[in-house]
Amino acid sequence: FDMSYWNVTFPLDALAAAAAMYYQVSGFHIAFVLEIMTLVLAVGANLLCFLNTITCCIHGRSCFTPIPKFGPLGIMKLTHEAFRTGIPVLRSALEALEPSQSQSIDSFAQLLQEFITVHHSHA
Repeated sequence: FDMSYWNVTFPLDALAAAAAMYYQVSGFHIAFVLEIMTLVLAVGANLLCFLNTITCCIHGRSCFTPIPKFGPLGIMKLTHEAFRTGIPVLRSALEALEPSQSQSIDSFAQLLQEFITVHHSHA
């Protein structure tokens, strides 16, 4: 749950208000049914968001920061963390590189190849 769920309630409230005004202007029976349906939908959405916000506050979670979720875009966040920690490791491996030792070159090449692979899959 995050606060962006409240973005759904305003358009539903506006739709319910428009349906109520349409019924007042037209007086059609079907407009009254439409008014009741949109009002029930708007009240239900507002109540659901309100209860989620209260539950969030009771459990001590911040309402203004979303709960980390796993999904297709969750991998991007993890990849960015890998880059943040991988670049200093790569830099320190480059600084410790001894051109005269082939094992040192091979280990740096392996680190660089892993970084490039992750970067290409990210891009």
